[in-house]
Order: sequence, then structure tokens, then C-alpha cells
Amino acid sequence: MKITASLVLILAATAAADPETAGALRLTRPDTWDRKDDAANRSTFFLPPEKDASSRVAFIVMPPDEVEGAPSDWLAAKWKGLLEGRKVLTDGGSGALGDWVHRTARLQDDTGKSWTRLYSVRAGRKIQGAMFVAETKKLFERYADAVDKSLADASWEGKRAAGPKIKGAWSGIVMRNRWDALAKGYVWKSGTDRFVLFENGLAAKDWPDKGLDSLDFSVDPLAKLDYLGKLEETEKEYVITWEPGSTTTLVKGDGKLLESSTHGEFFPMTVVDGSRPEGTFHRPDNFWPNTLVLHADGTFEEQGCLALWSALVDGAPQRGKGTYEIRLWTLRMTYEDGVTRTIAYEVTKGTAEKPERVALNTYGLDRK
Repeated sequence: MKITASLVLILAATAAADPETAGALRLTRPDTWDRKDDAANRSTFFLPPEKDASSRVAFIVMPPDEVEGAPSDWLAAKWKGLLEGRKVLTDGGSGALGDWVHRTARLQDDTGKSWTRLYSVRAGRKIQGAMFVAETKKLFERYADAVDKSLADASWEGKRAAGPKIKGAWSGIVMRNRWDALAKGYVWKSGTDRFVLFENGLAAKDWPDKGLDSLDFSVDPLAKLDYLGKLEETEKEYVITWEPGSTTTLVKGDGKLLESSTHGEFFPMTVVDGSRPEGTFHRPDNFWPNTLVLHADGTFEEQGCLALWSALVDGAPQRGKGTYEIRLWTLRMTYEDGVTRTIAYEVTKGTAEKPERVALNTYGLDRK
């Protein structure tokens, strides 16, 4: 797949500049890259200046589509079209970059071989697509970070403000001595605690039932988190000072964190951004939606849901299907009627792509 005029008509180059408009985006092109506009196809090309790459690498901002649905739906349809007449040599899988979702593969057609990454994001009422193409893996790896940074830093209509960068997130089972009315006394009870540590010196304990990705940091930065504190890190531990002054000490140890007051052991939460698991997950006690089906094409079905599901997921139907996306330990579901719901999502056994057990707002469902 040659990155030349045979791919698309490219007009005269313009000089590099400050943030500029391309498609529905306002972005800063990668440093020193040239811009070339294709008026006929309403696309914008950015090309690296190096002689060994300028005709073999391209970062393309495509014309926006005013369509309904999730970015993952658009991506799946465009990816299917891209593969027509081409052979997949290496499947690089799917992923996420902030609000963007993407697919990567090494492809072959009549003109040659290339590494291709296709991106999509919802920009207001439109879906914005972009593509990064490089003839070799070496060239792909050389320039991928620059392309990712340009897209990650881009702005568009309706973009939510980014939250603080996350240092890490941990989850664990803890024991607490609590009053039990039925037992008429204090009893030890287990529960799940989650900590997220931010690069800006803040820490949070637990987060909304709707998941971290439900927070709008431009409106209510961290106020919806149950507990927010100031984080201090030493070589051996994290110390979190909560309001109005209590502290939690998390001791670092062999890939986990230890907290003595709750006898808790906290392990890193599996990074799930952009994952597309395939499987049926079930909870047999009929307390929760007892079956959730996730498909690798980004669609879902739920069966046997109770009224509790509707209450916890803010009016979600008791049964339904649609498309889903996973980001920031949040399952975002868009139903067929266009309603979008989010819920805290965690893989507690297995991997992000092949989970054996998932937790929706800490309630576990096992793979059937």
C-alpha cells in the first residue's frame, strides 16, 4: 500500500503552525511534519520530513461523518471496508487512546504491505476518523507516538476535559467489624475497596457506581469520588491524608499494596481500556442481571435483569442489547434506542481480552 499520490490526490504542502483545523478537530500537527490537503476527498495528510519516510508514512485526518452510534460502530464498519481486497498479515488488535478507539494490523494488497492503524472518536454530532500508515514496522514504531500525541491532545466540539493522569489503581478484599442488626452485635464483614492514585498528588478511595469514565472533570473534577485525599509517596509506602485529617498507609510489597487497619491486600487492577472481550458472564443467585453477553465486535446483550439493575444503572432497561466500549474501568453501553449507560467494570480473573470473571460495580459475574 504505497503512501504516494496513487493513494489519494495530495495538493501543495503548507508550513507547520500552531493548533489548526483538520476535519472536526483542532490539533497540533507532529513537530516539523508537512501538511497536504486533499480537497477532492476532504482529507488532510501530515507527512514526516525525513527523506526515508516522507513517501512511506502518512497520518491522515479523514472527513467527519454525521452519523449516529458509537465510535466503535463506525470503526468496525470502516475497518471491514478497509479489509476488502486486502490480506491481514498481522492483527495488532484494538485499543483506546483517551476518547479515541483504534484498530491496528499489517495489511497486504496489490501495491505492497503496510502497517495501518485506524482511529475514531465522537466529535459532537459527528464521528471523526483518522489513519496512520507506515510501510514497515520500524517506521510505524518510529512515528506512532507522535501521531498518538497529536490525536490525544486534539480538541473538538463537546470534548470533555481530561482528568488528571492516573499513577495506578488497586483493588482488594477487606474485613471490617461492623454492627449487624440481625445479629444484634458487631460482626466481621468482607467488602471490596478500590484505590486510584493520580499523578497530581491526589488519591481516591472507590468511585461512582457508574465508573471513572462517567466523571466530567470540567464540571466536577473529583467531587463525586467517595473519598478524596492528598497523596505522599516514599520509597516504601503511599500515605493518603483524607478530609478532615485521617490517614491511610499503603505499604508497597511485591507487586501489591498492604493496608493494616483493614487487613487488606490490594492488587493492580487489570487495564481494560479498548478491550473487546467475547463471552457470556453469569451470576446464578438471581440478584443481579444474571446474564451479560459481550461480543468481540463491540455488541452486547443482557438477559434476565432485575429492577435493581435499572436502579443502579440509572434507568437501564431490564433487558436489552446494543454496543459497548470499555475505558477507565468503565463499561459504557449504548442501547438500540440510543440511551447510553455506564457502570464500573473490572476484570477480577483472567485477562482484559479473555476474562474469566468480571465485576460490575463490584458484583461478580463468572464466564459460563
